[in-house]
Order: sequence, then structure tokens, then C-alpha cells
Amino acid sequence: MGARATITIYQEGQDTPLNLYTHWEGASICQTLAEGLQKAAQAGRLDDSPYCTRIIFDTLTGLEGGSTGFGIIVGDHDDINYDSPVLVFGKGEPVVHYGSLTIEARKWADMFAPTKAEVVTVVV
Repeated sequence: MGARATITIYQEGQDTPLNLYTHWEGASICQTLAEGLQKAAQAGRLDDSPYCTRIIFDTLTGLEGGSTGFGIIVGDHDDINYDSPVLVFGKGEPVVHYGSLTIEARKWADMFAPTKAEVVTVVV
């Protein structure tokens, strides 16, 4: 059981994905990525894949630092319950792929980061 999901990240020049895994937060995975991208943009780190990835992971875990519930997976992972948003770094601003949607990271953050009054559910 659980609500397993990943945020898949291809850092610049890499063919192997890095997956940020959650066991319980799958239903809000798109919003989590959006919040992490907003934080990275505010810190001036949106185009810096190592820092941006860490900021996204911190957002995912809430800086919990516990021994269960979250993980980092290199390569493919198939034991998940929700589609994975895929963040791809390259030249210029990173882009997010989710189902048939491809969008610049800043636009993803603007579209999917919830306000305090709402939570967004994405069905693809």
C-alpha cells in the first residue's frame, strides 16, 4: 500500500534519470515539484541542476530527514502508483514533461503550485 510516486530528473548531459521517491505523497507530486521549482527560482538556482534538485528534494521531504518515507533512486523505477513528472535540464531553462504536456519549469510552477486556499489535481 501507499501512494508511491517519483519526480524524475535528468540533469544536464546525463542519460540516466535521478528519481526522487515518495511512499505517501503521490497524489500531490505535481504540486510538490511546482513548489520546489518556485523555491529554486526565488533562490536563483532554477538553471543549476544540482542545487535545484536538492531544493526539490527538500520540498518533497519537508526536510524531515527520517529513515523512511522518501528516497533517491538512480535509473528507472517501476513500483509507483502515480505518473512521474519529468524535469529535464539542458541549455537554458529546464522543462517539465508530464503525460502529453511539455512546459517550461517556471510556467509549471506558476500553474501547479497551490495557493493556501487550493490544491490542484492533474489528470492526464
